[in-house]
Amino acid sequence: MKRLVHNWAFAKRMKVFFLASIVLVSSLVLTVSTVISANNLLKNTEKLAENQLELLATNYNASLEQYKNICQAILMNSYVQDFLEGSTDRAQKAEYQQSAREMLTQIYNSNDNINFIALLKDETGEYLYRGSGVSYADFEDSWEKDWQASQQGSGAMRLSYSNNYFKGSQYTLSVYYPAYSNQIVGKAYGILCINFQDIFLESLSVKKQISDTEYSELMLVDLNGNLISGQEMEEKQKSSDIAGNLDGTHGSFQKDGMLISYYRIGSWNYYLLSVTPLKELYQSSMHTILVVALLLVLVILILTAVAGGQFSRVYAPLDDIVREMAHVSEGRMDVRIDAEPLGKDFEPMADGFNAMMDKLEASMEEIRVKQEQLSQTRLNALQSQIQPHFLYNTLDCIHWQAVADGNREISTLVKALASYYRICLSKGKDIIPLAEELKHIEYYVLIQNMRYDNRLHLDINVEERYRQTRLPKLTLQPLVENAVEHGIERREGVSGNIAIWVEETGDGDLLLRVANSGSGMTDARVAQMNEYLKTNEADFGYGVRNVNRRIQLLFGERYGLHYEVNMWQGVTAVILLPMEEEREVAEE
Repeated sequence: MKRLVHNWAFAKRMKVFFLASIVLVSSLVLTVSTVISANNLLKNTEKLAENQLELLATNYNASLEQYKNICQAILMNSYVQDFLEGSTDRAQKAEYQQSAREMLTQIYNSNDNINFIALLKDETGEYLYRGSGVSYADFEDSWEKDWQASQQGSGAMRLSYSNNYFKGSQYTLSVYYPAYSNQIVGKAYGILCINFQDIFLESLSVKKQISDTEYSELMLVDLNGNLISGQEMEEKQKSSDIAGNLDGTHGSFQKDGMLISYYRIGSWNYYLLSVTPLKELYQSSMHTILVVALLLVLVILILTAVAGGQFSRVYAPLDDIVREMAHVSEGRMDVRIDAEPLGKDFEPMADGFNAMMDKLEASMEEIRVKQEQLSQTRLNALQSQIQPHFLYNTLDCIHWQAVADGNREISTLVKALASYYRICLSKGKDIIPLAEELKHIEYYVLIQNMRYDNRLHLDINVEERYRQTRLPKLTLQPLVENAVEHGIERREGVSGNIAIWVEETGDGDLLLRVANSGSGMTDARVAQMNEYLKTNEADFGYGVRNVNRRIQLLFGERYGLHYEVNMWQGVTAVILLPMEEEREVAEE
């Protein structure tokens, strides 16, 4: 009996030891896996943030260069230079003021994002200004404080983002640029201040949500860590602490529970910062960790249920299982246990472990995909705010420089190009009225005629009742481009004709026709082109195939594009479109 009790006590101790070992190993696996997951999450977040900041910094560098070009265009203008240099003659002085004022008015009226311009002379205190929503008195009361704040960095152009000058707490970007003489090197006359309605900086003032629990803030700071725009940081995060860690072009560092990533904007003395609380960052992975913990508890319960068997029988299979579980701590998500060699007693445990790993792997993949999607959405939104804005302002700047130089041909070309791209972008719309599409073609032909010495003749004969017909954007441009290529480009010294008109079919559908004079098109060649459209041959024009496919995807397979030989021995592109009522349903 005594021996039996002893054996029983020994068996109980072995069971307890076995259970304790399992608990210890499981806890170790969970701890190591959590640490590895946290480190990987931190590294991935740093890399993602720096990649985002690189793209944003590149785009905003283009905007700052645009602001710089506008400042230089103003200060290099001869009228502005005459005003800055001054004159002792009263009549001449008044003439200089008037000419410079007209120049400022041109720049102000041609840039929608400029709401205030002020030109100040140091020696005399004279000034000129143009703007809305603010008087010069309001500006004079605040500009020196704002200017001094911008002196924290270095370089010719200084930035300040505030609402000091405007009623209704309207925030604007104040760009300060020294006014130097064109004749005397190093001679400073005063300061030029331009206030821009900067969409990008406005977006920085709004807290960006990355996921349900993770938040990140974007900021613009100078070399000394002083905040230009963005959410205010905690009081404990001093500007000196930030500046001390801004080393080189880009990088990341941790400070007071924050992950701070930075990227320098071109050669400017400003950095874009992404600030993410580490607490909220790690909370995003707590769901995965909780799933792992619950599944490990399940594994422990299963192991406890089978621990009543013989220890010698249990030890060897458990050793294999623990060895496989240890691979999880190394970051391997492909680990699975083959239950067949372990015996029937271990099938539930193996199935439970495998199910746990399947769910864990799927959960981590879901988190990764969601983070990538949300990050891409955020980048796209910011880009869409910057790129079209930069394009239009650049073209406007070139236009007004051409006007200032008296070059009407360049001015006309640039205005046409700006209008062309405005219709191309169409504020993100894919479906536009036919009137806009026709206007787009008019600008395109105007630009091409400058290239081909007005050898291209465009005739648009579309009744007003058809001009509100809606169709996919950039439907006509590839067709007209083909007409230019075959009707003019390949026939030196020959003029080309393009005609566009609309007809109604007996079924109430619309036929939109684009005809060109061409260089002699045979029926056989036209039949071949139509066959290419049906079979989507790769060697046929991509733009034309794209037009045909977009129409069919939007309205149905019975609609689309085909070609006919016309009376000029050229080719006519015929587009079949549905009735207005059907189009409205399709768009919805």
